[in-house]
Amino acid sequence: MMRQRLSNRMRYHHRIAGWYFRLFPRQTLRREHQNAERKILLWLLGRLGDVVMASAVIGAIRTAHPDAWIGFATRWPYADVLRHDPRLDAVICCDTPDQIAGFTRKGEEPTCLHVIDPQNVDEFRSHVPDAESQAARGYWWTRGHVVELLAEATSERLGVEVSDLRSPIFIGDADDQVAKAYLQAQGITDQAKLVVFHTTTSVRLKDWPLAQFQGLADRLLAADPARHVLTVGSKGQLGLTGDRVVNAHGQLTVPQTAAAIARASAFVGLSSGPMHLADSLEVPSLVLFGSEYPGWAGPYQTRSVCIQSPTTCEPACCWPCDQPSFCIDDIRVDLAAEAFEELMAGRGQCGIRPDPS
Repeated sequence: MMRQRLSNRMRYHHRIAGWYFRLFPRQTLRREHQNAERKILLWLLGRLGDVVMASAVIGAIRTAHPDAWIGFATRWPYADVLRHDPRLDAVICCDTPDQIAGFTRKGEEPTCLHVIDPQNVDEFRSHVPDAESQAARGYWWTRGHVVELLAEATSERLGVEVSDLRSPIFIGDADDQVAKAYLQAQGITDQAKLVVFHTTTSVRLKDWPLAQFQGLADRLLAADPARHVLTVGSKGQLGLTGDRVVNAHGQLTVPQTAAAIARASAFVGLSSGPMHLADSLEVPSLVLFGSEYPGWAGPYQTRSVCIQSPTTCEPACCWPCDQPSFCIDDIRVDLAAEAFEELMAGRGQCGIRPDPS
């Protein structure tokens, strides 16, 4: 009964927060912009992982312009993950470019509008499935990590040198307490070896079959009776089963999810927003890749093991996929289990960027 009341309360507050940000898109964090001589607005209409990776440039901009007003505009609910970032003066929650246009029409034009777009940061990106564009995408994917390309773009457009490429996420005390209370209500104490799983993305091409995730979770739980598994994700997604498995889909907000991941001993998942949260929080991670190149958008700063399907198309896949099955399906459960134990033994690389050759 207590668990059900806690879950219902979390869903209610999450729903209210969503309507609040849509009705009142601007949230001031530290100070108003009127008295600032220089106003810098960072604008990113991407997804959670894009926001986390883009946060790497905030510190360099703040260092170069300590007195400037710096705002960050992005979609709700991803904007909420930046709410406690002391380097920002404001976060603007927006779902469309029209909302940014409305913001600037109110006499609040920034001195500099820096559009951050990790998905189109290089001119070689293309979705046209022909040989020439595929070769271009192969070049595009092997140029470097998204964080590095964002740093280059920031240096070119703002004249700011980005030397520290870490992407810190700042968790508020309230979100941390909610996450702690949720875990304790599910019987997961601070002494438990918590492993956070993220099993589903918005793109089937990137998803490992749920049955194989279940097989991996069963192996990890059988290997250590102190382990508990927490699955995170959106409401309605299918979860895992087991005596020491808790499905938190739709139960936690994005900042609360980050707080839960921060309490974990390890993260297991896909190329997704929660993976980037784990990377930012420096939680050791096992990440499974199918079509994507780990050196492009994989873990950048934490110790990790990345497994890429042995049947990935080269130089890069095309979408829609024309193969009879998705390449990520070919990753074996036993291989993933062995890689996890290696990760727990202290092996793995920090900021993995495999050589594409």
